[in-house]
Amino acid sequence: MDLNLKEIFEQFAAYGTFLNGEPYGSGHIHDTFRIDTVEKDKDDYILQRLNNKIFKNIPELQNNIERVTVHLKNKLKSVPGSDIKRECLCLIPSRDGKSWIIDKEGNYWRMYIFISNHRSYNAVDSPDKAFEGGKAIGRFQAMLSDMPGG
Repeated sequence: MDLNLKEIFEQFAAYGTFLNGEPYGSGHIHDTFRIDTVEKDKDDYILQRLNNKIFKNIPELQNNIERVTVHLKNKLKSVPGSDIKRECLCLIPSRDGKSWIIDKEGNYWRMYIFISNHRSYNAVDSPDKAFEGGKAIGRFQAMLSDMPGG
């Protein structure tokens, strides 16, 4: 497989110039890459090759993510002091307006703004982490409780 991350990145309506891309994280479903941009005042990005063997209908998956992120952003706008770019995934649309692209080999890709200075954990190894994780999931569910549709 010829993997040209710059070519894929350029199919999205991102701000900034591609500097480099490297595998990122320890996910086991999608292939994830961190994309750094040349400009220090522009965002970096997370680019994902989606696993369409597990997710058979990528457009439907992406539609659900779009619905959830739009709903969360609208809610966060009314919360004083919220930082939408840190508290909600920010999907980057493709140049044709979709939230994904299909490369020449038939792979689906999506892109998000990279959330800098964050921490994530692969395992919960303390009651404090479990408590904080539970609070985050509870807040997420509460913010979605009035989302229309299925």
